[in-house]
Amino acid sequence: MSLSLFHATTKTHYREQSGGPDTHEHSFGGEPTAFGLKFVRVSPLWRRLGWKFVALKKPLHLLYRLNLNDPAIPIRLPGITWLPLCYAFGYSAFDGKCIYRVVDDSCVELIWPEKPKFDPNFPYPKYPSSYPQSSVRFEQAAYDSKQAMDALSLAAVFGVDELPAGEMEKAIKYVAENTDLMEMWCGEKYGWEPASVVESMYPRPFMQGAPSRECENPHCSAEVVRHTTATTFEVPGIDTAISLPSRPVRRDSLATFALYESEIRDSPVLDDIQLIFQHCDACHCITVTNQCT
Repeated sequence: MSLSLFHATTKTHYREQSGGPDTHEHSFGGEPTAFGLKFVRVSPLWRRLGWKFVALKKPLHLLYRLNLNDPAIPIRLPGITWLPLCYAFGYSAFDGKCIYRVVDDSCVELIWPEKPKFDPNFPYPKYPSSYPQSSVRFEQAAYDSKQAMDALSLAAVFGVDELPAGEMEKAIKYVAENTDLMEMWCGEKYGWEPASVVESMYPRPFMQGAPSRECENPHCSAEVVRHTTATTFEVPGIDTAISLPSRPVRRDSLATFALYESEIRDSPVLDDIQLIFQHCDACHCITVTNQCT
């Protein structure tokens, strides 16, 4: 297992280390109840009526419990000391996205899925409800935003705007030789400049590209910048046309602050998995998306 932490303002990168001395008492796994942690939800109807939280029948999976007093942790939440990094495997059979809010140090509210249905056999039969608990700590990883290979390794998190001209040429050469991005975007159809392809399309460290930065919490307070127009379109092989309703589009308020990747076989979570954790600067919810390899 391995958790990476990203500080966007300073472009610094911390990585998980197992064992060793640590005064912050970060942990991986464990039973949520052992930390006094409960999981709740509020249905749309209950929210309109002003009702209180209702406990989830099954808790989310607790991956990490992080002490926000550690400078290595990139985000701060008002009034919160302990940040639980969770994922709703049992509620994610049909939607890989999980959105939750840390109410206080003992309570987490599940926001999405909005109508959660628990599947005890997802992602595989009798999937465990918790993981073996262990202590973890974080150390700053080597990273130089002015070196091509370093910048490319975290291009979709920190960008590549600090690369000098010579290093950008190295980055362009690497992307051209190791991906089909230049062939795809620099041809007659799109006509992009090679540097723009590196800046906008190189996906690392994400396996399937950078996640959306628009918060999908229905109650997010981020400003609405525009409204989409309702549209209907045909999809080859599907008899029924697909309709998309109009909707408000909020400003980008999500920033990736953590990335979990299992790098070993027989991981306590799953082999070959990538979970992306984003924090909303408006409503302070946590959005988690799952990019399996």
